[in-house]
Amino acid sequence: MKSERGLSLILIILLIAAAVVGGYLVNSGKVSINKNTQNSTIQTQTNSPPSTNKIVNWKTYTNTKYGYFISYPDDKGLILKEDKTAIKKLNNLTQLETSSIFYPNSDQIISFVVWSNPQKLSVQDWWDTNFDNLYAGFNPALNKKQIKTSFKRVGQTQTFFADIGGPRSGPYYIAQNDVIIEINSTVSELFNKILSTFKFE
Repeated sequence: MKSERGLSLILIILLIAAAVVGGYLVNSGKVSINKNTQNSTIQTQTNSPPSTNKIVNWKTYTNTKYGYFISYPDDKGLILKEDKTAIKKLNNLTQLETSSIFYPNSDQIISFVVWSNPQKLSVQDWWDTNFDNLYAGFNPALNKKQIKTSFKRVGQTQTFFADIGGPRSGPYYIAQNDVIIEINSTVSELFNKILSTFKFE
C-alpha cells in the first residue's frame, strides 16, 4: 500500500511539473514567435520591391539567328532598329548585321554588330588579328598599345572589353560559334541596366 501511495504521489508531482512547464512554454513567447513569423512573411510579400516587376514587364529583343536577347523598357520612348542586310567587307573582315536600341534625336544608344569569325578564333585572337580593320574608319591614328583590354561580364556573359575611351562603354566582344558579337553602349544608369539583361538563349 505504501509503495502504491508513493507511486501515486510521484505521478501527481510529475503531472503538476508537466503542467507548470507547459504553461511556462506557452507564456514564454512561443506563440508570439509564430505570430511574428506569420506577420513578417505577410509584410515581406506586401513590401516586395517593384523593380523586379519592371524588369519582367520590359520588352525583349531576341535575335533568333545568333541566339542572344536583351530587355529594355517599353515606356521610355526607346526605339529598336535592325538591319540584317548590313553586310560590309573590310579586307578579310565581314560585318553580317547590325541592330540598336536608342532614343530618337539623341546619342544614347546600345548597338550590336555581328562579325564573321569563320576560323572560330578566340575573341582576343580575333581582336588582335582584325584590329587595323576594326578601327581604321573610326580612328586611323589609334594604336593598339593605347587601348586597355580586359575581360568583363555583360549580363551573364563574359566578354572581351576594349576601352577606347569617350562617353561610351565598350566595345565589348563575345565569341559565339563562328561569329563575334560587338556591343557598344552609352554610359548611363538606364543603359547600364539594359546592358545587364544581355543573355544567350
